[in-house]
Amino acid sequence: MAQRRMISKEVIQSQRFLTLPLEAQALYFHLIAASDDDGVVDAFPIVRMVGAREDNLGLLVVKKFVLPLNNEMIYFITDFSKQNKIRQDRIQPSIYRDLLLEKTDLVRDGKRLVDKNEIIDGQMPDKCLANDGQVADICQTSDGQMSAQYSIGKYSIGEYSLEQLSTEKNLLLMIKNLNRNLFPKLSKKATSNLTTDKLKCY
Repeated sequence: MAQRRMISKEVIQSQRFLTLPLEAQALYFHLIAASDDDGVVDAFPIVRMVGAREDNLGLLVVKKFVLPLNNEMIYFITDFSKQNKIRQDRIQPSIYRDLLLEKTDLVRDGKRLVDKNEIIDGQMPDKCLANDGQVADICQTSDGQMSAQYSIGKYSIGEYSLEQLSTEKNLLLMIKNLNRNLFPKLSKKATSNLTTDKLKCY
């Protein structure tokens, strides 16, 4: 099981999260840090360890940040897959996977669990198909597997694999795409004269 977890600003800077008491927010961070590779966590030792009140756990349930899987304080972090993408060959399935599949809309996709709405009749979503019918680069992880979403952020360098950045041409394309998305009014002027020769100056 991974020793590190990622947290998305899309989740923790949302109104839904920021209206929680600070104690409930802190508890969420501890729960996601202690979760397994399927996003399941035994909340009892975490609540005891940090001295949190159980009503804060209840608030996380009401706000749909966590989902109770049984009456023994086993919870599923609902936004786990949005924040953490783990390579197929590194996933260690949860010991509660069968319970998780029973209580949620998740389905197996290899060793990974995905929302059943992401897979239609076993086919990849249209946005992951290039014009020639091949899997688009942005829908693949560095091991060639399909990624449900970008690994780090919508407009971050994390959505590009090392293989994609291995050539100056692809690096140039990546920079132009980032500028176009982040600075639409400036992108045309800022990137029109950008060349691979200029990249070498950085």
